[in-house]
Amino acid sequence: MDERLVIIGAGGFGREVFDVVEAINFEYETKSAVRFEVLGFLDDGKPDEARISAYGVRHLGPVSHLEELPP
Repeated sequence: MDERLVIIGAGGFGREVFDVVEAINFEYETKSAVRFEVLGFLDDGKPDEARISAYGVRHLGPVSHLEELPP
């Protein structure tokens, strides 16, 4: 089963969360029942777009955009 996920905050901690999610997804191949699809980061600041795109996701806008995302 896939779960969609948005990470709040694109700074160092948010990127660490992304790394943990990727590790969980790696384990999914053998053990887990849930795999996470990271839609992107929400951040009220001006995150480093190049660093975020290196993760293969994008900055989705400020946190207030959360309600506008599809369910």
